[in-house]
Amino acid sequence: MPDNARRWRLVREFAFTVVLAAFFARLAYSFLLDFRDTGKLSSLVYVLFEFVVIILAFSRRIPTAVSWNLLDWVLALLSTVLPLWLVAAASQNDWFWFSVQCIGQAISTMGMFSLNRSFGVVPANRGVKTNGVYQLVRHPIYCGYSIIDVAMLAQNFCLWNICIAGTHLIVQTWRILREERFLLQDPAYAKYAARVRWRLFPAIW
Repeated sequence: MPDNARRWRLVREFAFTVVLAAFFARLAYSFLLDFRDTGKLSSLVYVLFEFVVIILAFSRRIPTAVSWNLLDWVLALLSTVLPLWLVAAASQNDWFWFSVQCIGQAISTMGMFSLNRSFGVVPANRGVKTNGVYQLVRHPIYCGYSIIDVAMLAQNFCLWNICIAGTHLIVQTWRILREERFLLQDPAYAKYAARVRWRLFPAIW
């Protein structure tokens, strides 16, 4: 690859990473403030989780292919931004839903560590990963996010959060379908998808 083209890809990737990290830092900060004001452990766990995302974002490898389809970028952006619009509602610590949240975040974190330097937001091929929790479902990070959405809604229940969580689920599902449409162009991913049947939840979808 010519030096200028490689330099441009590096600059572009760094710029996207900074923007991505800023989104997740904003989300972490909002829940850090909520933990300071309310002492809810669910908010503190959310802060720690988002810092893992930020670290992986800055360590990821340059993709060999990226989708430049506008719809793919809009869905990725909405999926990233929508959780920022969840609001902290007045409630007490609920240990059951806090445990559910921790399970969801553990699943997503294991998915992120399995993905490692292939982590991304918009559809891109940074290397097909088939190890770890990717042996069970094709999108374990999104599986964890779905569980987290339910748990966070239960702990911060209000009409606004119902709308945000519901919209996030719809957008995330559409995003998965679009992402797979892009990744299936890679024979390695097509082989992986044929072997691992379930996208999000085993025996469901």
